[in-house]
Amino acid sequence: MKVFLTAFFVVAFIQIFSAQSADAVKLLNQGVEEFSKNNFLTATSLYSKAIQLQPDYVKAYYNRGNTNLKLNLFNDALADFNMCVDLDPDFIKAYYSRALVYGKLNEVHKAISDYQYLIKAEPGSPVYQSNLGILYMQIKDYTSAIHSFKNALILEPYQSTSLWNLAVCYEESQNFAQLVMVLNQLENYKPDEVRLFELRGRGYLQLKDYSKAVIDYSKAISLNPGKFINYYYRGYCKHMLDNYNGALSDYERALELNPKHEASIKNLAFVANEIGDNYAIIKAYSNLLRLEEKAEYYVVRSSAHLNIAEYDEALEDLNTAIALNPNLAEAYYNRASAYSRMDENKKACKDLYKAAKLGYVKAYEHIQSMCD
Repeated sequence: MKVFLTAFFVVAFIQIFSAQSADAVKLLNQGVEEFSKNNFLTATSLYSKAIQLQPDYVKAYYNRGNTNLKLNLFNDALADFNMCVDLDPDFIKAYYSRALVYGKLNEVHKAISDYQYLIKAEPGSPVYQSNLGILYMQIKDYTSAIHSFKNALILEPYQSTSLWNLAVCYEESQNFAQLVMVLNQLENYKPDEVRLFELRGRGYLQLKDYSKAVIDYSKAISLNPGKFINYYYRGYCKHMLDNYNGALSDYERALELNPKHEASIKNLAFVANEIGDNYAIIKAYSNLLRLEEKAEYYVVRSSAHLNIAEYDEALEDLNTAIALNPNLAEAYYNRASAYSRMDENKKACKDLYKAAKLGYVKAYEHIQSMCD
């Protein structure tokens, strides 16, 4: 009789456990259906009920974890995926989802560890290598990131995302020759991608291959004519190629789109001087003076005014320059030139003497010919 009772209780336990398992499966399936309808809170509740019925139900923890991930409940999702791994250390999907959660929680090194495990478990997945590369980028380990993206591309050669990220890594690590090579490859798949031509243009610029950089920036401008920085960079490359008129045009266009861009303002002034275009100089130095008021800038602009016989404007600039810097010899010399052209020789000579006293050599020559 005792043996019979023991056997009976064992059978009864198995029957009860099986009933619970069936109910848990039913709840899980209901949760999946609600999840597919984007009813995430309802799905979470159903998964939790399934877990209450069967506390070792790995799939319920996994599904609830993914639902919590959808709800941005990252700590709750992490707890579920940890439970999955504890219950079934070979459950690959749980490691992948946990790695995603670690990434959301900025626990990058833990995410890296999970991806390293995944790569060993399933070495043929380009996704793992690509995601691992992105994590290495986040901690600025570009050497490891490059290695991961290269592995991803071995597994899936036409994966443009890995090519993009590989290019960015080469830029960040200042390996511009490799950057250009990767973008040359990427152009086969993205022939009308503005970012490609912008990035390769920067690569050529850093390599001082200015002619190729001009071609890439021109392509970028044709695809998106409203981006000021591309005009600036193209202007800079033309500048380096001594194409001053082309550089002047690009700097002016950059400033039309972004009037406060400091580098364009300064480079435009330099190029205008090189060309010797007085009107361009006046315009360029007017921009520069709005950026920074310096006596030397007023002197340069005054010379352009003098060259086109705008004597009153020249005097105004020179008076301002001298007020800013009373020891600027060239300002007195230029003002003497303005007074001379206006037939005010006494004032001209007074300024020439002042310029000479400050060591301006050219002033001595004019003193001898103009002044007693």
